[in-house]
Amino acid sequence: MQQLKDSDIDILKKASTIGVINQFGRIKRHLADERWLDIGNVYKSDPIKRIELEIKEKGLKCPSQLADYIAVSSPTHLWDGWNYLGLALYSCICGYTANVKHLAYYAELRAAMSVLASQGIGVLNRKHFVVDESSMIHNLSERRGTHDVTWLCLEQWVYGDGSNYLLDRVFKIQYRSFADWLEELPHGGTQAPLGAEQLLLMGFDIQRMMEDRDARNEASYRPTGIVAAQTADPKADAQFVVEALRLLEPGGSSGTFETIDRYIFRRVVRRALETTIEGVTPEDEKFRRSVESMILAFDDNPTWQKDVKQFLTHESDSNEPRLLVEAENQKDHYDDNYHLQVISRAMLLLRVATGMVREMFIDSGVDLNMLKFWWHDAGCVQGFWGTPPESIDSSRLWSDLIPHLDDIDDWISGDDNSRQSLQSECADALIQLTGTARFALIGLASVNQRIG
Repeated sequence: MQQLKDSDIDILKKASTIGVINQFGRIKRHLADERWLDIGNVYKSDPIKRIELEIKEKGLKCPSQLADYIAVSSPTHLWDGWNYLGLALYSCICGYTANVKHLAYYAELRAAMSVLASQGIGVLNRKHFVVDESSMIHNLSERRGTHDVTWLCLEQWVYGDGSNYLLDRVFKIQYRSFADWLEELPHGGTQAPLGAEQLLLMGFDIQRMMEDRDARNEASYRPTGIVAAQTADPKADAQFVVEALRLLEPGGSSGTFETIDRYIFRRVVRRALETTIEGVTPEDEKFRRSVESMILAFDDNPTWQKDVKQFLTHESDSNEPRLLVEAENQKDHYDDNYHLQVISRAMLLLRVATGMVREMFIDSGVDLNMLKFWWHDAGCVQGFWGTPPESIDSSRLWSDLIPHLDDIDDWISGDDNSRQSLQSECADALIQLTGTARFALIGLASVNQRIG
């Protein structure tokens, strides 16, 4: 099993969100000139080649400029990751299973690199760096390539302070962090770290993501027609994709991903209680009392309390989204549904990365209004608009997608099961599926709003 050297683990412990936030404070002055980095930044064009040349000589000449580069790579990796996911969804619904594994894996990888950069860890081919609290740069001795080091660094971060960061900052319900809610569980409140562990097992299992690389390699470098695969059901694939995207509907007043977060929250609460109360189930009175006590601690709206209690105890909406089920799946990568597992893990990790970039923006005082030079053009390329709007409207970005999801739903409910009919009747809708980068904008547009 691959692992990092102890000396590199010690360096990774120096990685700091504060250092990255400080760098964003530096780059704000460049944003007004409509560019991410200073025009004189020596790493902006070909950082790998430049770094290799400098290290061969006397070491990094402009470490502060490299720290700037790492900071801005977080939102840009995020954008690329969502784009890869859109292409994976299109491939899925069109039956290109091998392409799905390839593209969805790269969506995972870019999401992971975005997460790491937001925490002060820059993975650049065989040269890797850490930004500390003082924005100083430290070199890792590890010289393995991007894929290996990304997952090893992410695993080290997750099982360090990362899981708690997810609970404290990234995931929130009704304006409160998951950690705050767990603290109010009478039988699980002292076990918030257990909640973090269960959150990771739910689909953020780094070992599974490392194995997704094997699936990607098989899909990318081997001919796919030698061994006949089971013919996928077009309607099943289409339904999975549509249901997965509907989980990303922005909700409440915040414009963030309330729908999927509610299901994630239910799983975290259940597993925190299962870990601390032997044999407990949502039907048990002890489970119900614990949930009720937690809810009463934060909200006095009787209607809301009733709705949430019924949801958390599985009295309402008891079915689990298939996306969450597939994300946990432990099947071999030759399994006929493995491509759905990779999509599911990629979407969850992209949701995490979006939340982490959002928190980085909040802490550094950056918002999308400062980044029009970026998303104006990017949105035109994606076809989100002809004339760029003055500001991002999350509800509009979502509502623009709904008719296309409805079109695919209509095809699913029809009599023709052929992919030919799907591609002819839903041609425009299928193209729109590739535009999942809209969810990066939806998540980042709510920087100054509370999460609901």
